[in-house]
Amino acid sequence: HLTIVVPAYEEQERIHDSLRRLGHFLISLGYKTELIVVDDGSKPEGRKAAEESLAELPPEISRTFIQHEVN
Repeated sequence: HLTIVVPAYEEQERIHDSLRRLGHFLISLGYKTELIVVDDGSKPEGRKAAEESLAELPPEISRTFIQHEVN
């Protein structure tokens, strides 16, 4: 089992591509994986981009979104 934690703050411009690439890598491993995104007080645009990108990962990857209100 491999878990990767991705910290995010105002990452709306790059989070989608980063999580997509991580998703491809995790699937290629062939074993149970998990991706946790921790939003550290982003504005709504950054938070929404992180949540939507995480939701688009392949279903084989466990995923969690953690949100802190203040950075």
